[in-house]
Amino acid sequence: MNRARFAIHAHSEWSYDGRLRLRTLARVLAALGYRGVLMSEHDRGFDEDRWAAYQEACTRASSARFLVIPGIEYSSADNRIHVPAWGDLPFLGEGLDTTDR
Repeated sequence: MNRARFAIHAHSEWSYDGRLRLRTLARVLAALGYRGVLMSEHDRGFDEDRWAAYQEACTRASSARFLVIPGIEYSSADNRIHVPAWGDLPFLGEGLDTTDR
């Protein structure tokens, strides 16, 4: 059986509460034996252009041995409910009503 270790729900300096650069985070996790990371940057401060730049940064931080999957964490206005989405997706907007059904 093939096994792979992935980190999920990580923030980089692209989020207001992240500290590490994407490439640094990728290098550290790869050195620890991970094969990839599902990023979950906060939607605050993002627009379509920043999302596109971020997706490109994830591609550049990836390698043949380590995959950085772009992710965005949409937050309710009170920042209590977070809804993550990963992959090659369009940016839906900042501060969406995540409680709307």
